[in-house]
Amino acid sequence: MKMKKHVFEERHELKIERDENRRLRRPARCSFADGYAARLNAEVTVSLFLRTFPSALLVVVGLIVLSTRLSAENVHSDPADEAFFNKKDYATALAIYEKARNTASETNRRQERQRQTVMIIRCLTALNQQDRAAREYYLLCRNDPFGAPLEYVPLPWFLPPGRALTATATEKTATDWLSQPHGLASPPGALLASATLFVSRFPENRALGEEHLRRLASPLPPATGDRESEEIRKVRRDTARLATAFLWRSQEIFKDGKQAEQEVAAREKLVSSLEEPLRAGPYFLLGETYSRLARNEESLLARMRVPILYPESRPLASKSLLEAARTLKKTGRPEQADRLYREIIETYPDFDWAVQEARKALDGEQY
Repeated sequence: MKMKKHVFEERHELKIERDENRRLRRPARCSFADGYAARLNAEVTVSLFLRTFPSALLVVVGLIVLSTRLSAENVHSDPADEAFFNKKDYATALAIYEKARNTASETNRRQERQRQTVMIIRCLTALNQQDRAAREYYLLCRNDPFGAPLEYVPLPWFLPPGRALTATATEKTATDWLSQPHGLASPPGALLASATLFVSRFPENRALGEEHLRRLASPLPPATGDRESEEIRKVRRDTARLATAFLWRSQEIFKDGKQAEQEVAAREKLVSSLEEPLRAGPYFLLGETYSRLARNEESLLARMRVPILYPESRPLASKSLLEAARTLKKTGRPEQADRLYREIIETYPDFDWAVQEARKALDGEQY
């Protein structure tokens, strides 16, 4: 029988994942001292928290607060164009990156333009401007069909309340992309377009999106040693895994029995097969899978990984916190739930839908 992990083992694994993820995402110019100070501060803060609150789930909640502190305190010695981004002043950073890209285009510096476009996508995603981020990502894919980084593809892993996509510019762009040879030639671009249509409220668009997602999710043929490079095969392989995960949004999962266990095991294996920067959305949907099966503790841990390990994915992080808070309240832990609701209000004040839901929940507790 599989034994449940001790709270310290779970906390240690989460810390290792968070530190490794930060190492991968940290700009090369960041000093060793900055990184060491951040890790030391994390250890001290978590240790104090553990002594005060021994509950496993409270430790996870504490890590959310910790991640916010680290982001504020760990200031890098970055150039001016990265300083605002690292301070989470995404609006100012966006204006700087857009101006820098325009300057780069005048001198025809292609690589620099690509870098600025990636940073623009990251800013727009953090600002919850998904439609604009999608347009920029298509631009990236058009210029480099296999070079657009999959960790920044703005997939609609969930739709905020009141933001049902309509057959306007966003879906029309996705449909046009899938109808053109250059669109199908870029796996990351095809993934974004297919996922956009898959969450449409129009049946014909949903069907088109699902058709292309299933095509992208098909297993790759064996390598034949031809001219296709391993790097291109890796992009195709990662795209296939993300497409498979995105299809979980609509796939039924049995409530019990062997089939449910097999499906959950397959989803866990897929998430583990992805590189760390690609796991935010799949972790979110894995948490939804656990929730459907009433595996509440596993659902909480999967969802809490998103804001802890991927704080830059702010729309997904805020939604994950909301779902985790609901689960805590449903399972008789209202105080822990209220901590998360307050964390949402403090950390995501620009996300009206998340703040409104958090305030409603807190008001319901008070009255």
